[in-house]
Amino acid sequence: MLPTNFARACLALASVLLIAGCGSRYAEVSPPPPPTTEDYHGTYEIIFGGAGEATPGSEMIATWNEAGVTVEQRGNAILEFQMALGTNPGEMEIWSEDGSDPLCLAEGVYQYTDDGTTITLTLVSDGCENRRQSADGGRLVRLD
Repeated sequence: MLPTNFARACLALASVLLIAGCGSRYAEVSPPPPPTTEDYHGTYEIIFGGAGEATPGSEMIATWNEAGVTVEQRGNAILEFQMALGTNPGEMEIWSEDGSDPLCLAEGVYQYTDDGTTITLTLVSDGCENRRQSADGGRLVRLD
């Protein structure tokens, strides 16, 4: 009886070691880290939202870097503001850091989607009427 129990024990141990050995060959896959504001730095064409379908922004180009966002129209800087990913996933915050835009002192919060080439904004809240009208439904199309 001893040899049979011993054989069963050896077989069970071998099975455990085989399963454990096979399991160690597979690495656990972690989800990718969430995006950061810096991941979105670059140059974009602006397509305004507003009533109905979004329309082209009259050759408006936004450059987004660590200093903020500068919007140019036909080579002339016309607007500067700050934009960063929000504290809630999928949200973006927009504000005027130094009050350079007195009509838009309030912070705006927008949901965003990113398909890899275009960021689309959807209003969550914004105390700035002018920005709300142009940013809600607006798109940033990556140029670089």
